[in-house]
Amino acid sequence: METKISPFKFNGYLVKHSEINLSENIPDGEELRIDIEPSGVKRGKDFTLTLCIHLYDNGGLIDVKAEVLGYFTLKNEEANVPDFLTRNAPAILFPYVRAYVSLLTSLSGKGTINLPTLNLSGLEGELRKNMRTE
Repeated sequence: METKISPFKFNGYLVKHSEINLSENIPDGEELRIDIEPSGVKRGKDFTLTLCIHLYDNGGLIDVKAEVLGYFTLKNEEANVPDFLTRNAPAILFPYVRAYVSLLTSLSGKGTINLPTLNLSGLEGELRKNMRTE
């Protein structure tokens, strides 16, 4: 199998804001809803992805919000953000979001929320819509 060098680099992330409200202990098997709003800013070769995460249950016991920024650099400066970046950047950043939510909730004393792995390819269109170039 031929190995290809990625045309972009992941430089790291920042949890810009997080908020947690837990009313009771987190019940095992609690059905949680997750909303993810992606946006991005391109400056030259640099691209910043923002994922705003909202995790909650129908009963109002769990409400977790986080705004996480991912920093990427394109190998070549292009006029637009390439499809491979809008498709893959959320998938690269999301494991850090999962780990953060797990750690944050585990330290709450109320239980731990382990987010499932998700196929985030459906975010590509929304990310494109919520992008700007500076």
